Amino acid sequence: MKDGDFAFVVNGMSCGANAAAAVNPDGVGETVPAGAQECLVTMSVTDDKGSAQTFFAENQYAFDAAGHKFSADSNGAIYVSGANDDTQVNPGITISAIVPFQIPAGDQIVSLELHDSAFSGGVTVHL
Repeated sequence: MKDGDFAFVVNGMSCGANAAAAVNPDGVGETVPAGAQECLVTMSVTDDKGSAQTFFAENQYAFDAAGHKFSADSNGAIYVSGANDDTQVNPGITISAIVPFQIPAGDQIVSLELHDSAFSGGVTVHL
């Protein structure tokens, strides 16, 4: 799926204890609040245009079946190894990115809205 300068491929998602441990490695990082769960979405991001563009986790959104819109957990992205948040991607280069989201415990992400920038229209990916 394409939006602006980026082509996105969602490779997977994991939610729960392992995802929470990724945002709090070795007890140094972010704690997931009570009643919430952490979900990590792994994707490939390719700059398929002619100039560099910066990938930001906070430009990505998740939705549940009821249509609730969840912002990316940009604080959690600081601690996730391999998140690649705030990474400049040059033309023709593909990065692997991990975008964390905090959603209510027991809820599920059913779609994503992925953006190349805060000002783009975005592309919807159904999971």
